[in-house]
Amino acid sequence: VPDTAAAKELRSFLESCEGSALKAWIKHFDLDQDGRVTKQEFEQGLRQMEFDGSPQRLFALLDFDGSGDITLEEIDGSQSIVWQRFRIWCAKTFSSVDDMVEKLLDTSGPDFETRLAEEGWDGGCADLLKAALAGGRARGTES
Repeated sequence: VPDTAAAKELRSFLESCEGSALKAWIKHFDLDQDGRVTKQEFEQGLRQMEFDGSPQRLFALLDFDGSGDITLEEIDGSQSIVWQRFRIWCAKTFSSVDDMVEKLLDTSGPDFETRLAEEGWDGGCADLLKAALAGGRARGTES
């Protein structure tokens, strides 16, 4: 089991920097969107965010199984579930990434929460998802 104190420490830092662990995960860590972060990706993300603690110590505590990578679930289980459900919903709902971006992220028309509801999302957390998607767009991706 991952060290919950370490996860709480990291989650608190990520929330203070980006507003949510999910947004920070997308924007600074899981840049290749494979759902896993290596020690190198983790350390690079924390350096980019100007973390003043020990990335190596935190990674070692979170990577309890010694696999060499960590997942969002190990940092914030509830946000991981929302993100996973949202990604599955998007795959079922939209014909392509461009279709999703056009329908959800178009700045003209209704707000993001309204567009989500119009497309059938009932999983809540619209503010979290909007911030997460904005984090991905800030680094040059759409999701």
